[in-house]
Amino acid sequence: MKYLHQQPLRRSTRARISINYDDLSKVEDPTSYKEAITSNQSTQWLEAVHDELKSMKINDIWELTELPNGANPVGCKWVFKTKLDPKGNIERYKAQLVAKGYTQKEGIDYNETFSPVSIKESLRTIMALVDHYDL
Repeated sequence: MKYLHQQPLRRSTRARISINYDDLSKVEDPTSYKEAITSNQSTQWLEAVHDELKSMKINDIWELTELPNGANPVGCKWVFKTKLDPKGNIERYKAQLVAKGYTQKEGIDYNETFSPVSIKESLRTIMALVDHYDL
C-alpha cells in the first residue's frame, strides 16, 4: 500500500492544568439540610438552596394538587455538592431538591415506568428542520 501524502500529527496547544487530587478529598459535603445550615459554610449553602428554589419557580416545575385517595406521597431531600475548578479551588456550592423515588412500590404507587430515549432518526429530523428554517 502506497501513501500519497502523510500529514504530521497535530498536537494540542492547550495548557495542561494539573489537578491536586489531595485537595478534592478534603471537601466534605453535607448529607442533610440540618448539617448544611449548621456548617461553617451555612451562608453559601443557604444561598445555593435559595438559588435552586428560585430556579424551580422560574421554570414552573411543579403544580400543587390534592393527593388522590390511597396514594402515598413521595418525600424529597436536599443533596449538596461542592463544585471545584480544575485546580481544586471551590468554584460554587450547589443544592438540589430530589424526590425519594426509592420509597415507591411497584403496583401500589406506580404501574409503569418510562425513560426518555433518543432516537437517531428523531435527531436527524429535528436538525433538518433547524437547518431548513434557519433556526
